[in-house]
Amino acid sequence: MNAFDRLAATPPTISTKAELLQRLALRPAPAPERAYTPDDADAAYLKSLSAQSNEERIARLRGSLDRSSASLQHDQAQSRLRGYSRAHFEHER
Repeated sequence: MNAFDRLAATPPTISTKAELLQRLALRPAPAPERAYTPDDADAAYLKSLSAQSNEERIARLRGSLDRSSASLQHDQAQSRLRGYSRAHFEHER
């Protein structure tokens, strides 16, 4: 495995809405089966580990995007208020 393949295999460090939507789309949809054929224990365990890892990443992405959105809204409100007192200082006397 070369360096490019290792880099492509690692999850990105930047949280994006596109990754969140992609991971939500990758969630396995429950499908009813007519005949239940149990898989071996290893396959079920690996499938559950993969699903758990995906759900944890989705939770981290949602948290990160929510914090970023709240920070952006807070900063925008503060930037609007920052010039207000300076602009109205002379008018308040």
